Amino acid sequence: MIKTVAITLMLILLTPSGGDILVQAQSKPTTNAALFNAKSERFLNYAQDFLGFAKSQGDNASESEVAMNLFEIASNQWERLSAAGTLLEIRDNLSCAEDRATVRLVIAREFLTYRKLTANSLESTNNELTHANNTAVVTEGMRMRDELREVEKMFGVEPK
Repeated sequence: MIKTVAITLMLILLTPSGGDILVQAQSKPTTNAALFNAKSERFLNYAQDFLGFAKSQGDNASESEVAMNLFEIASNQWERLSAAGTLLEIRDNLSCAEDRATVRLVIAREFLTYRKLTANSLESTNNELTHANNTAVVTEGMRMRDELREVEKMFGVEPK
């Protein structure tokens, strides 16, 4: 531990850019797990936003229903992304190559399912957006739809 700190300090002092190298290393996600976990946080935020929109609709039942449906979509997607991040973290922490290979098969199977479910969520989001009139709900829903497209692609790539 002390050696690591000493080497890091030496690199900072000897590098022309000073501490920038440390900042760059900390700000960049280093694994697929970090990418999935960061994306899961985005969908947790969407869920909270849509729940707030639903509560603020008052007597407008149809607009509240749209916001609640989008809340459900965002919540489900958060669960998938969180599960994917957890699977990748487990895989990354395995020391045995044979175990990693076995887990890789499980992850591939789960990602296929998650990709199909994400495609369904994307279609449902598009459907809900056709019924939304509240500008905030539509704007946030369109952002979420765009991220769902990104997530569908993430689940379509075999994790390394």
